[in-house]
Amino acid sequence: MRRRRKGATGLMHDESDGARWPTNGATLPGLIEPRFGKRPMTDLTRAEVQRFVDEIDAKSPAAARITRNVIRQAYNYAIRQEAIDRNPAQFSEVTRGVSRERVLTEGELRAVWKALEEPGKVRGLDLAPGTALALKLAMLTLQRGGEVIGIHAREIDRKARLLTLPGERVKKPSHPRRAAF
Repeated sequence: MRRRRKGATGLMHDESDGARWPTNGATLPGLIEPRFGKRPMTDLTRAEVQRFVDEIDAKSPAAARITRNVIRQAYNYAIRQEAIDRNPAQFSEVTRGVSRERVLTEGELRAVWKALEEPGKVRGLDLAPGTALALKLAMLTLQRGGEVIGIHAREIDRKARLLTLPGERVKKPSHPRRAAF
C-alpha cells in the first residue's frame, strides 16, 4: 500500500495500520465515528459493516441507507486514492424504502397556498418570495423541486399555460415533461 499523509486525501495512512476514516463532517460523526473512528479502515470486515447497518436499520431504515452509503463512499474514495484495495460495504444490504402514502388534504393545501401568497406575514416562516413562487409552481404542475427551480423562461408558454421541461432536466431524460398550469 502507498504511504499517504493526512491532508491530501482526507485519509490517514501509515505502514503499521492502514488507512483511517476521513476526518471531515461527512462521516456522520454521531454514528460511524463512535463505532469505527479509531480503527483503520482496512480492519473492517463485511460482516461487521452489515451488523452495524442492521442495528441502525432496526431503528430507522432511512438512517441505515444513508449510513451504508456514507461508509461505501468513504471506502470507494480510499480505493480511488489507492489507500486501500477492498470495500467491505460494497454488498451490504438495507431495508428497501417504503413510499409514503399520506397526501395533504384539500384544507392543508389551501393553508400552504395561503402561506405562500405572503410568506412574510406567516410567523416563523422565513421564505424568500422566489422560493414561495417556486413552491407554488411545483404544487400547480406536480413537478419536482429541482426541476421547478431550474425553469427557464423559454420553457414556459404563457398563452397555452404550458410548461415544457426538456429531457436533460428531468428524472427520465428520454421523456421530456409537459405540465399545464
